[in-house]
Amino acid sequence: MSRGSWILNRLKSSLLLFIIVACSSPKQPLPVFGQKQINNKGEEIDYTVSDFKFLNQHNEIVTLDKYKNQVYVADFFFTTCATICPKMTKQLVRVQKKLQGKKFHIISHTVNPEFDTTDILLNYAIKMDAELSNWDFVTGDAQKIYRQAVSYKLTAIKDTTQLIPFVHSEYLVLVDKKKRIRGLYDGTNTEEVNQLIEDIEWLIQQ
Repeated sequence: MSRGSWILNRLKSSLLLFIIVACSSPKQPLPVFGQKQINNKGEEIDYTVSDFKFLNQHNEIVTLDKYKNQVYVADFFFTTCATICPKMTKQLVRVQKKLQGKKFHIISHTVNPEFDTTDILLNYAIKMDAELSNWDFVTGDAQKIYRQAVSYKLTAIKDTTQLIPFVHSEYLVLVDKKKRIRGLYDGTNTEEVNQLIEDIEWLIQQ
């Protein structure tokens, strides 16, 4: 083998090694949202979302304990919304189909619980082609739902001065196995939802 061929082969081997290492390098850690908290021992701990108690489309009680040690995505919507809500739900359907078989959950909170009964939520879920094995559409006391939105660093309120009297964020919230918020994604933006899919997969593996 000539010296030129030997050098070329070495360069090819080095390039291949670089590609393998680059592809196998771990993803950069996702941020943890929220201010640090102090527990009853005086220790500094990460911010975690508040516990809750709502009813889902099957009239079953859903609490944070259902998602214990699991990754999940939360959002806020209402079934009569004709603007961003269908877009958000369709994006979440895409997330669900893309990650079919993966161990994660979705929880969608109605901001209009007076109208959105469990039956209406079920009909909406079926209409939107949601797979309900790992997706809860929940309703409950309005003020508790709005407080839960604050826990997720989002906005959800009833504003009767508006033509559509419900205000809620378009963001999807990614929560890890330790109940920490790890990402906020525009649920109407395909590229951001693509990133959400990637981040869910990464968190599931952690």
